[in-house]
Amino acid sequence: MIILGQTNDDKGTQLERLTSRILTHLGYTNVINNLVGSGGEEIDVSAQYQFPGMGGVTRRKLLCECKAYKTTIGMSEWLKFLGKIYLEEAKLGEEVFGCFIALSGVNGNVAGNYDDLFQNRTNINLVTGERILSIASDIYGLCSMEKITEVIGKFTPKIIKHLEVGYYNNQVFWVTIFGDDTYTVLDESGNFLSGDITILCDMLQKTLPVKIFIDLKTEIEAQERAILGKKIILWSLILDDNRETNFEKTIDIATKLEESFEEPELKEAAHELNIKGWVSLNDSSIKLISEDHESFYTTIAEIYRFILTGKILLDVLGGDFYDKHINEELFSHIQETQKGLPMSQEEKTKAIELLRLSPTALLRSLQPDPMIITHHEQGIRNEQMDIHDKNHFFRMLFNSLKRDFNSGFFTSYFHETRDLRELEIKQAIVVKNDKEAILQENIIERIGIGELADELGGGYIRLLVLDEAPQPWEWNKSDHDES
Repeated sequence: MIILGQTNDDKGTQLERLTSRILTHLGYTNVINNLVGSGGEEIDVSAQYQFPGMGGVTRRKLLCECKAYKTTIGMSEWLKFLGKIYLEEAKLGEEVFGCFIALSGVNGNVAGNYDDLFQNRTNINLVTGERILSIASDIYGLCSMEKITEVIGKFTPKIIKHLEVGYYNNQVFWVTIFGDDTYTVLDESGNFLSGDITILCDMLQKTLPVKIFIDLKTEIEAQERAILGKKIILWSLILDDNRETNFEKTIDIATKLEESFEEPELKEAAHELNIKGWVSLNDSSIKLISEDHESFYTTIAEIYRFILTGKILLDVLGGDFYDKHINEELFSHIQETQKGLPMSQEEKTKAIELLRLSPTALLRSLQPDPMIITHHEQGIRNEQMDIHDKNHFFRMLFNSLKRDFNSGFFTSYFHETRDLRELEIKQAIVVKNDKEAILQENIIERIGIGELADELGGGYIRLLVLDEAPQPWEWNKSDHDES
């Protein structure tokens, strides 16, 4: 654990404050920093601890010496501390507890002397940084090293060389040092620090062998913005089956999404899409890859994976281009992705319809399914396994549709674009022991989408439909008859 300070004296003060916080947490009272004794000796931290007894409460004094040195402590400092303890005991005429806190540890002479002393004087304790870290972790709710590693791994491929816990001004934080000696800082819970951390970085760079602070939050925001720029261009290309756009149109789409993009940003995004082979560029326009291109549907699969991951523009879903290219050619690509998943023509038609309806189903089908591809890679394939894979694939498609239908984000898409009103799920649940089926029940679940009246704010709402309620087409027929 490292204690930071703007000066050496400030480091000592910070360790004293942390010690006071720890003592209070442990139940000590009358905690005082920088107490000056009658003989002029300075005590970093003093406190009292109460022991309940038959004759009442017994109080014992504690004196703490706090050393936030970079190097180990030698005999000179240790003996000065012992002298303070003995002097205080002589003044009070009773035993005084002592705690010597050496953040970087002590040398061999001090360690040996302490071991000898402890045989007869258990009222004196030597505490190093590890013990301070352990208690501080409990007080401040410090998350685990494993969590920090996991969080960092989500935001950067950089290799972590070292993790360190720091303390300053009643706050603990994780310092992550990468292999190139750059570093970043997360709070005790593994979140990015907010506000100006210039002073903190200055202290870290004076204390640790680090060079440049990496603002992962800003980097991630920049990456997300670059991704959004590329998506806006692709959305502009496939909306209404245009296949050609310009920067003025893409800026208009960004504005409708309440996003502000300048032309240079979008030109950079278009350039990256051109490198991928998804678009072609000239000075005034951007064109989607030609349908005559031999890798057209491989590219379409990549584009659909890209635009369906993260932020989605609902206006694209169900459009002419979107639906037209979810077809047998794209499904052939999906079958290759799933290691030659066998399908009859009727099953292909059903699967394609599901893929058009459910964005999640399409996204998942365009990525290798471990449940399908693993045994193929192991050379396990037969007719029974093919049937299992096909059933698993359709379960995934229908479950994805159910998930999307239950999502408030897609409610307007299903109601307006797909003209859907309800999803009805019928399940047979069978509970079995090692001898027989002991419980069985058929369950019906009807999930509907309703349109709110203007006086209620308008829009759509998902609702559970009663089993006995009329079907959606019956409601429409009833409304027509009444009119």
